[in-house]
Amino acid sequence: MKDVGLVVAAWSTAPRRDYISTAHGVVNKQWTNESMINEPLLTAKGCIEHWIEKSLRYYYTFQNVCENLNVPFRQVQMVNLYQGYLWEKIKQKRMGIDEFGPGSIVYKKLLDNKIDHKTLRWNPNVVKCDTIEDLMSEDKNMMSEAESWWKHTYHKKLLNQIKVSPYYKAINPHYFLGWPMEESDGGFSFNDSRMKIERISKNDAHPSAKGQRQIATHMFNQLKGTIV
Repeated sequence: MKDVGLVVAAWSTAPRRDYISTAHGVVNKQWTNESMINEPLLTAKGCIEHWIEKSLRYYYTFQNVCENLNVPFRQVQMVNLYQGYLWEKIKQKRMGIDEFGPGSIVYKKLLDNKIDHKTLRWNPNVVKCDTIEDLMSEDKNMMSEAESWWKHTYHKKLLNQIKVSPYYKAINPHYFLGWPMEESDGGFSFNDSRMKIERISKNDAHPSAKGQRQIATHMFNQLKGTIV
């Protein structure tokens, strides 16, 4: 461990899980990612509250392991812990579909123009969705009053869950950049909209190639300021 200069854990959104696949025939693709909000079988194995609590345990475990091994470390929340989940649930409600997200069959058929979005069951509270792009929009100005209320209420509930968790005060903010991850509490995530990074498009909030470099630069500057 003496040769380890710095370990940085960049955490993803809570509903995701990564694992090493050891299935027969797997070649050069050991790591597999599954989004639990897009897979009904996985969704049945938990909920966002459970996944958040699990993430907090991961943070604390990582911190303890590194401290006990005397390994220099930092943690960052690369993608907001639960905002993506809230947006996906809003999209589900807009379309009247129980399971809907970037990995779903319905979504892929929509993009391939194999389904007319006008034939889908509509949520009567949504009046601004005229196109597929509107349905998939994460623009706050496109939200209905009902959507805004639901998202704000659920966001407060999840934030409070983090604050009352025994892990909340156990996480050392010096080693977790941006903790506690929410702007209202003075925190941030590295893929935050406030970071002013370049995105792929209006309807695809993933960072572009330039955006990835901007995130890397920002992370480097943040790390540099905490390491003495």
